[in-house]
Amino acid sequence: MNAAISQAQQATNIFLGVLAAPKPNQTDFSAKRPYPTKAGNEHIWISHLSYDGKLLHGKVGDDPVNIPNLKLDDAVSFPPSELSDWMYLEDGKIVGGYTIRIIRKHMSVKEGADFDSHLQFKQ
Repeated sequence: MNAAISQAQQATNIFLGVLAAPKPNQTDFSAKRPYPTKAGNEHIWISHLSYDGKLLHGKVGDDPVNIPNLKLDDAVSFPPSELSDWMYLEDGKIVGGYTIRIIRKHMSVKEGADFDSHLQFKQ
């Protein structure tokens, strides 16, 4: 997982460039950010992203489990240096999503099929 996070962080500038001027076929931009908890970090997807040149702005896209002061659809802002993953859709296919790919790779056939059935995109 650390390798996937590192890969996403190394490609952050590519993501920010596309986010700044998306083509019509590039949609649904999201970034994952770690939030500290007593047990370590909980990584939360932030959706409805915009970027003002300094901070990413969006809404919490996951239901946090161990972060009592954060809930689904809360507005948040953070610097791109804090992201742990990013993704967007291009022609309905995921670009980025490095941690999603790792998680999916380690699922059983049944878990993978269930996971895939809930996706709004192709991997």
